[in-house]
Amino acid sequence: MASLASFPQMLEPLGSPTLQMMLGGDIMKLENGQSKLGLPPLNLEQQEALQKAKKYAMEQSIKSVLVKQTIAHQQQQLTNLQMAAQRQRALAIMCRVYVGSIYYELGEDTIRQAFAPFGPIKSIDMSWDSVTMKHKGFAFVEYEVPEAAQLALEQMNSVMLGGRNIKVSDFSTLMCRLYDRKQTKLLSTA
Repeated sequence: MASLASFPQMLEPLGSPTLQMMLGGDIMKLENGQSKLGLPPLNLEQQEALQKAKKYAMEQSIKSVLVKQTIAHQQQQLTNLQMAAQRQRALAIMCRVYVGSIYYELGEDTIRQAFAPFGPIKSIDMSWDSVTMKHKGFAFVEYEVPEAAQLALEQMNSVMLGGRNIKVSDFSTLMCRLYDRKQTKLLSTA
C-alpha cells in the first residue's frame, strides 16, 4: 500500500487534472524535484483560528499531564498512608500480650503491679461478666513498646499469681489459636 507522501508522485506521470482536483489542490514541485499537494494559503482569520486550536491543544495536553501527575501523587500518598497504618497496627499487635487463667478475685491493679516491671503499660483490658460482676479470667496488657511486651511474654508465662499459674502469650499467637479453633468447629459441624 502506498503512503500518502508518495501518492502525488504516483499521480505525476499520469498528469490527470481530474485526479489532482479530487485531491483538493495543485501538485507543486519542490526544489529537490519531489512533488507535494499544494494547499491554498490561510487567510488571517484561519491563521488565528489555527493558533487558537494549537494553543488549546497544548493546554489540554498540559492539563492531561498534570491530572495524571496529580493522580499518581495521590496514589503514592494513599499507599504511604496505608503502609503507615499497617505499621501502626503491627506495632500495636506487637505491644499486646494476652494473660489467661487469672484468678477471679484479682483486679486490674494486681495485673498492673505484676506486669509493670517490664515496661510502661499503655492499657489493661479485662473482660467483665455482667451477671457475676467479676472478670472472665483473662486480660490484654498493652505496653508502650514491643520490647516490654516481649520481656513480659518471656518472663511471666506460667508464673503463679493469686494461686494460679497464668498463661501469657502474644496477641498474634492467640488470634491464630482462636482462628484454628473456629475452623475446627466449622469443619466438625459440616
